[in-house]
Amino acid sequence: MSERWTLKYSSAAVITAIFIIAVALVVNPPRLLPPSYEMNSYVVMLTNPPVAPEETTLIELTYSGVLLHVTYPNGMTEWLPVNASGTVNMSSLTNMTQTIASTAVPVGSTIDQVQFDMAEVIARVNGSDHNVTPLSNSLVVKVNDGNVSQPISGVLLDFNPTLARTQAANDEGDSVDNYVMIPSAAAIAVTEISDAQVEVDTVFQLKEDQRSQLASVAEEFKKNVNIVTASMSVEGGTTNLAVTIKNDGPDASRVFGIALHGEFKTTQTRKMQLDEKMENAVKIHSQTIPFKLQGTSLFPLLETKTVQDEAGRLLLKPGESVTLTFTGIMLQTQNENTGQRTIITPIVGNTYVLTLMGAGIQTFEIMVMP
Repeated sequence: MSERWTLKYSSAAVITAIFIIAVALVVNPPRLLPPSYEMNSYVVMLTNPPVAPEETTLIELTYSGVLLHVTYPNGMTEWLPVNASGTVNMSSLTNMTQTIASTAVPVGSTIDQVQFDMAEVIARVNGSDHNVTPLSNSLVVKVNDGNVSQPISGVLLDFNPTLARTQAANDEGDSVDNYVMIPSAAAIAVTEISDAQVEVDTVFQLKEDQRSQLASVAEEFKKNVNIVTASMSVEGGTTNLAVTIKNDGPDASRVFGIALHGEFKTTQTRKMQLDEKMENAVKIHSQTIPFKLQGTSLFPLLETKTVQDEAGRLLLKPGESVTLTFTGIMLQTQNENTGQRTIITPIVGNTYVLTLMGAGIQTFEIMVMP
């Protein structure tokens, strides 16, 4: 009798365990890793310094992660996280490459995209260090012909942003400089890689054919992604901006943001302490105003902030056309205690250079209407 009860309860326990495992697999499915394949080394390299003001002597970029979009030999696709973080002196990468990440990928896989996440950017201008606000804290860049077939394969990321300086005023009315990094990023697959380059932080000379390939990617973006129309007007302190862009190419393209360059009017209003009358101070100066993307809406970045939580970028499908818009007051600073605020407006009748940033850059001239 005891043997029957033991057998009965043992069978019930097995059935219960199988049921629990089955439920767990449905609720938390395991990560479908590919079967055992021959693995090859795969490296991620960075090149080219930013375009920056002449007084800039150092730009340090701290990155917090790299992800590879992999299609494995069995057809499975995933974003593969690479354990990578560190700090790169961007100012030292003129015609040089630096390895920032290294991993192993199955032979026969294809890498078609790479994601690069930033944690902090510091710029040294005129001997002083400044926090820099990236227009986008995460870049996703397309990689062509990224088949993993060599013992060592990799991707070369041409992170060639523009460091834009905007001027603001503090509570005392003194002029202060803020800095924003406007990204432009392209990538190419690389097969001729030495064993030494697998080591993270290794620096090598940029090869001439690599430079040519990167230039071709930038030219392809310029040819395919076009600014169709753009208009800008000013009413009082309100700026209206509309930019229509179209992807005429055969592949999807990413846009990271736009920038306006020209002479702007800065109007600073503050309350006088004695009679509490409002005093206006107007200044005309040349600067670049970067605009962050959130969907198809544009937001001017006028103050230094920490790295943004949201990744500002837009994916344009082949043949797709979208209009990016901003309507509002470009308010640079506001102090409720003193009543001081600083507003930036384009000048009616002036012409501005509009720059679209992606795998390359596209420019367009626009005149401000009343």
